[in-house]
Amino acid sequence: MNRLVFVLVTLNGTASVGTVCGQSTFQGLGMLPSANNSVALGVSSDGQVVVGASGVFGTEEYRGFRWTADGGLQEVPPLGSFTTLYGATADGGVLIGTHAQGMCPDFQMGFAFGDGSLIWLQPLSGHARSWADGISADGAFVVGSSWEACPSSSNHKAVRWSVSVVEDLGMLANGIAAQATDVSADGSVVVGHCDTNA
Repeated sequence: MNRLVFVLVTLNGTASVGTVCGQSTFQGLGMLPSANNSVALGVSSDGQVVVGASGVFGTEEYRGFRWTADGGLQEVPPLGSFTTLYGATADGGVLIGTHAQGMCPDFQMGFAFGDGSLIWLQPLSGHARSWADGISADGAFVVGSSWEACPSSSNHKAVRWSVSVVEDLGMLANGIAAQATDVSADGSVVVGHCDTNA
């Protein structure tokens, strides 16, 4: 089975989701070589850069991609399998995602990638892994989660990174795990989810 990703494009050529007027077209983004599946997970504010992952359906061996109308689908950054891109800055210049080395690996780290440079987003003190889910418009803030070492997968905390500093965002009363999934354009509002034992 092949699963193709698409972007909904309005007549004026700008990306749109759930458009309610005018005629729309679907733009297939394609897949990386040797892949049979791709999924789009984020888009820049201007709709010119789409990010996601492409791989073999039914496996975890996905590679991150960036798509532009001019450049098509490209593997970015070139980290290999177990890499997924989740978001981009407003202009698409900085991308964020997570890279791992296998399932519940000793190495799982969120990252920011821009201008050919890769920055690993370090977890909180006492944790071993991180996950990046969202980025502010200018790239000043990244949000996600910080995790204990494997095999623990339940005790994770929502975090926000600013430059190289990681901040524990806390959790709800009776919370046992939390994850930040997105952030406002200026980085001041963070959304996510929290598991509780009540």
